[in-house]
Amino acid sequence: MIKYLKKNAQLFLKGMAIGTANIIPGVSGGTIAFLLGIYDEMIEAIAGIKKHFLKSLSFLLPVLLGALLAILALVFPISWAFDHYPLPLVTLFAGLIIGGLPSLSKTINHQGSPIRIAVLVIGFTIALLLGVLSVLTSFDASSVLATLSVGNALIIIFVGIIGSSAMVIPGISGSMLLLVIGFYAPLTELISNMMTALTNGTLFANWTPILVMVLFVIGIVVGFFLISLLMQFLLDKYKTATYFGIIGFILGSLIALYYNYEVVGMYASLPWWHIPIAISLLALGIISSLAVARYGEKPQIKPE
Repeated sequence: MIKYLKKNAQLFLKGMAIGTANIIPGVSGGTIAFLLGIYDEMIEAIAGIKKHFLKSLSFLLPVLLGALLAILALVFPISWAFDHYPLPLVTLFAGLIIGGLPSLSKTINHQGSPIRIAVLVIGFTIALLLGVLSVLTSFDASSVLATLSVGNALIIIFVGIIGSSAMVIPGISGSMLLLVIGFYAPLTELISNMMTALTNGTLFANWTPILVMVLFVIGIVVGFFLISLLMQFLLDKYKTATYFGIIGFILGSLIALYYNYEVVGMYASLPWWHIPIAISLLALGIISSLAVARYGEKPQIKPE
């Protein structure tokens, strides 16, 4: 019994680390799971949930509960920082992305080929277009979350699927993708407002935010399983090409972080002193990400 509780406590804490990564753009929950030594087991538990439901659930439940607690704990500070210091916060996220590239690039081990380079370019282009198109179309994510319709409901579910990618794709941050397509700040603000309404006893005065979150969670759950199965197939059959595509997507996202509908309007009213803060946080992000990667490269002592 003690051994069982200890194992669940460890999985819960590792889930908190993964959840922390999931809500911070530029940090991949999948990468953290890999560094903590539970990535393969997590993918296997998801892929085998039909055949071994109870076994898979006993592994996934403490991980998911830990991740959820971490996300709820970080919603308030991140939402506040986005409102008051958008450029420094985005630049911190960019630093975290840049710092993670060296370790991710080791997975391709100089195995370039015309097809793999083409996959990298395609990944880069897709990420870049996500940001550019959000500006050109003036796509306002806040309006999607404010008014429910069949079309908006489908969009919210799809956004949840995108957000879930952070937990299962090493190197890809679901929060970064949400930031690029303009949903990150509106979603964190929505969750923050719902938590405030819960403490004030007014949560059920307006059901729209609750329904939005239900749809978003449905998307996360669906995406969590579908993307896990897809990643299992791609990494089994086309591992190197898959990582070329991931790296290309991350490189394109670095540009899209600074050019998307959600952040492009901030430049006109940007205080000058935000720039040196942003530069400092860029360095901090790079150093932090490199430190996490170096920790993950240390040889782990296996029990005999």
